[in-house]
Amino acid sequence: MTTVKRILEQKGGKVWQIDADSTVFEAIRKLADKDVGSLVVMNGEKLVGIFTERQYARSVYLKGKSSAETLVKDIMETNVCCVRPKNTVEECMALMTEKRFRHLPVLDDDDLLVGLV
Repeated sequence: MTTVKRILEQKGGKVWQIDADSTVFEAIRKLADKDVGSLVVMNGEKLVGIFTERQYARSVYLKGKSSAETLVKDIMETNVCCVRPKNTVEECMALMTEKRFRHLPVLDDDDLLVGLV
C-alpha cells in the first residue's frame, strides 16, 4: 500500500501557508499566485487552521463580506484533520470522504507540518 510518505517524496513537501491575521484578499491572491486550492494557517510552527477556496466562496463572497476587511482567522477551518507520513492513501481517502474535505495536512512525529495531500 502506498503511504503518505511516498506521495510526499514524489510530489515534494512544499506547503503554502498564511498567517491567521492576514486578510482574505491576501489569502485569495496567494491561492491564485501559487495555483493551489488551500493554504495552511500557521502560528509560528503550529498549525492552527486551513483556508480554502470553498470557505472563501461560502463565508465571504456569498455573504457579501469584504475580502479586504475580513481576516483569515474569522473564516478558517480550525477543526483540521491531519495524518502522519505512515498513513496509507486508502486511510486518507476514507477520512476525506467521511469528513467531506479535499485537503489533508501531514504532521511528523513532533507535530510539525511536513506536507499536504
